[in-house]
Amino acid sequence: MVLALRQNGRLVGMAPFVIYAEPHASERKLFLLGTGVSDYLDVLFDRSAEAECLRAVIAHLEQQRHRWDRGELHQLPAHSPLRRAVLPEDWRAKFSPDEVCPVLVLPRRVEGLSRCVPSRQLETLQYYRRRLARRGSAQIELAGRKNFEELFAALLRLHRARWSAKKRPGMLSNEAVQRFHREAAWALLARGALRLHALRLDGATIAVLYGFVRGRRAWGYLGGFDPAFKTLSLGMLMVGHALEEAIREGVSEFDFLRGQEAYKYAWGAKDRPTYRCDFSSP
Repeated sequence: MVLALRQNGRLVGMAPFVIYAEPHASERKLFLLGTGVSDYLDVLFDRSAEAECLRAVIAHLEQQRHRWDRGELHQLPAHSPLRRAVLPEDWRAKFSPDEVCPVLVLPRRVEGLSRCVPSRQLETLQYYRRRLARRGSAQIELAGRKNFEELFAALLRLHRARWSAKKRPGMLSNEAVQRFHREAAWALLARGALRLHALRLDGATIAVLYGFVRGRRAWGYLGGFDPAFKTLSLGMLMVGHALEEAIREGVSEFDFLRGQEAYKYAWGAKDRPTYRCDFSSP
């Protein structure tokens, strides 16, 4: 149930809902499209029409409530318009904290990283950079139009290799998901938002970090690493490079996205909450 909102014929909003029923269950749940696999979920409204869009969406859900039994809206960012929604009086609704996304506030210059990243982490980063240099000729390149297909294929290969070593499938094991990411990543590259970093050692790609930049924010999404080089701490090397490049671009914060893995806090990241809204209608 994806809603398009228009004002005098102009598209001013999108609300991507989906109605889902568990197999062999009668309850129909209303989610935001992408629930379960996305780190942030929301509606998209033109700021000039936000209040009108919000009222229209709630009115439509009220009108269509014979189609759903319960709503579960997950991973809402703090600024989500849905957190300001005025719901019908007979709806039973509850807002509560959801998963956190660790975020690192960046300095204006690379030399200032020591003010926000623990010194031990930076010392360890330099140690592994020296180890990498002793192994051969190393360089990190960024995906562009000419090398996109090569580096995206390397991401799929190395992500699979990394998770296969843990006997788990990883996020990119499904062919449909791979097609989605290839299409989305190419479109984001065309808009200047993709940051696909690849580390080559003696010409062979051994690590890839998949992320994004928009305005003054950067996001680190997925990585792929060759298990044969695990002693080089490839994840640390790639994150360190991505942080420095983000600072050079004028980015003010690096979002590690959801999950409380220890390595994120080793960089000095602090939890940023997301929220959920559970509601039902008589």
